[in-house]
Amino acid sequence: MLFRDIENLNEVIHAFSIVAIKDTFNEFSNRFLLYYDKAWKCWFFFSFKTEENGNENFIKQKLSNILKIDSKKINLQYISDRIQPKYSEKDKIHKVYQHSLYKGEITAFSDLLKNDEFEIDNISYKWWTIDELESDSEIMKKNADVISYVKEKII
Repeated sequence: MLFRDIENLNEVIHAFSIVAIKDTFNEFSNRFLLYYDKAWKCWFFFSFKTEENGNENFIKQKLSNILKIDSKKINLQYISDRIQPKYSEKDKIHKVYQHSLYKGEITAFSDLLKNDEFEIDNISYKWWTIDELESDSEIMKKNADVISYVKEKII
């Protein structure tokens, strides 16, 4: 029903797959891995344009290349899809997003990835709790919808 309503608005739907990776190398895993986007000046969950065919393999390969780990050591669990209209801070317009949420699992973390913060190929990464994300006003301004989605579906 919601899909039909959005189509009737003649909105372009921006389809992205969100991947939430937890710090399962810790006994009591409660943090997620985010990257810093210099253009947006904000921390984000991993996000990739959704591929129509072979999306999970596409995501695994992208994560493998980004984090420098074997794609066989990455597992994905599809959680759900959600239509999320929101204001784009970057483009200064309202957009409609279709977010496909995946829980990502890395089965063998390198020592580098176990650090609270680290850098790979000039991109900064950091482990965050949901409470820490929710207390950061800049992150919430730009990405509250995704954080609430992860909180609702994965925690």
